[in-house]
Amino acid sequence: MLQGEAVRRRTVHSLPSLQAKAVTWLTRAGRPVLGERHLAILEAVCDSGSLNAAAKHLHMSYRDAWGKIRQAEAALGVELIAARVGGARGGGTRLTAQGEEVLCRLRAFHREEQQAVMHCAATYFGERPARATVRHSGEHLVLATTTSVVDTGLLGTLLAPVTRRMGIDVEVLAVGSGAALHLARAGRADVVLVHAPPAEERALQAGDTVNRRPVMTNEFVLVGPPDDPAQVRGVDAVRAAFRRIAAVQAPFLSRGDESGTHQRERALFDAAGITPGAWYRRGHCGMAESLRRTDSLHGYTLTDRGTFAALADELSLEVLCGGGPELRNPYSVSATNPYRHAGANYLAAMTLVGWLTSPAAQELIAAYRVAGRPVAQPAAAERPAGRTSTR
Repeated sequence: MLQGEAVRRRTVHSLPSLQAKAVTWLTRAGRPVLGERHLAILEAVCDSGSLNAAAKHLHMSYRDAWGKIRQAEAALGVELIAARVGGARGGGTRLTAQGEEVLCRLRAFHREEQQAVMHCAATYFGERPARATVRHSGEHLVLATTTSVVDTGLLGTLLAPVTRRMGIDVEVLAVGSGAALHLARAGRADVVLVHAPPAEERALQAGDTVNRRPVMTNEFVLVGPPDDPAQVRGVDAVRAAFRRIAAVQAPFLSRGDESGTHQRERALFDAAGITPGAWYRRGHCGMAESLRRTDSLHGYTLTDRGTFAALADELSLEVLCGGGPELRNPYSVSATNPYRHAGANYLAAMTLVGWLTSPAAQELIAAYRVAGRPVAQPAAAERPAGRTSTR
């Protein structure tokens, strides 16, 4: 072997561990349409209610921010932002319904893209060995699930035996329930664990998912600041609590991402006959981040009790309203329909479904605690609503 060749090989094998960050544009007809800067602008508008404030926060000119949004609108053929006139805050800028949807999709896209890039960097320039053997063996499983089971740590406890005993490598995509079901519909997830019963039933009826099974339940709670400016503490019905928040226009932070929590919150507002105003803000983020933002806003939000318990020590928020059938929060697992997506790993998905509904996994759910409180109650013995399979 030549000396130079030996030096070259030694240098390659001794490369330091490197990480990667993706910078990607979504294009149309070869022209850039959406990128990370658009994501930042839309998020800042959502948080501040003002394009001018958003531009200042991002250290860019108002003209530049306005131009980027208008270029994206022209390429997409939709309106992303709109002026809000009058009101207690004196007007400003809000995201349109199409803008909220684009923001939600863009956040999910960049999150998944970055996860994929980081995995590739770890495989080829990091310390972890490549997982190609596992992937080609057919034992790689993509689970799309709600953020709450990840934030509480429960999912890690439930998945550990799947990898250790069954040899299935589970890749977790932690998104809202709506986004998880969208991934199944697109064939980009093999199995979903979510808590949005109406949306789950629609997915079954549409043939996106099959074999839906109950796994567990917990409870939604309304949390807010200790001084409780809307005076909702101890109110019997959550609808009445929502009416009090609307009456005093206290800040309310919504997930705003079609998650199970967002869907339940929206149903409760509709049932209470409330049309949210400027006091209602959309976070477009997971439950843990929503709680942190709510705390900084000195506002209110709807959350699952388990995630709140996991973060309670770092928050000043308190549980102010809970209990009752309207706040019951059921979780179910479903497999992606293999007759619609031939590439779905249906056998591994059904192995996971079987494990989550097994007596052993149900005992783990019953025993799991955060801050001394149970996160969820087993529910595999319950009969699921609607059909359980389709073909």
